[in-house]
Amino acid sequence: MHDYWTSTALLFHRKREELSDDERASLRFYIALIDDMDGLTPNSAPRRWCAAARAVEEFTREHGRLPAPTDPGPLHAWVELQRTAVLNAFQRDRLRAIRGWSDV
Repeated sequence: MHDYWTSTALLFHRKREELSDDERASLRFYIALIDDMDGLTPNSAPRRWCAAARAVEEFTREHGRLPAPTDPGPLHAWVELQRTAVLNAFQRDRLRAIRGWSDV
C-alpha cells in the first residue's frame, strides 16, 4: 500500500510560511481525512473528497476492483473525475493507496 500519511504529516513540523501552496492544500486534505475518520459531518470540500475516496476504497476492498460504469451509485463518475482533476500531492498519494488505482 502506498504511504500517503508520512510525507504529509511531516509538513506539520515546518513553518506555515515555508510551505508551498500544494503543501498547504495537502495539509488541509490531511486534516479533512482525520475529520472523516473521526466521523465529523461533511461540512467542507476536503471532507467530502476524503469521504468519497474512502467509499471508493471500501468498494475496491469488497469487489476487488474499481467501480465500473455499470455499478449503481456515483463512485465510477467520481473516479473518472479525479483522473482529470487538478489534485494536490496528498490527494494524488491518497488515490494511489487505493487498490487498482492507476494515474492513467
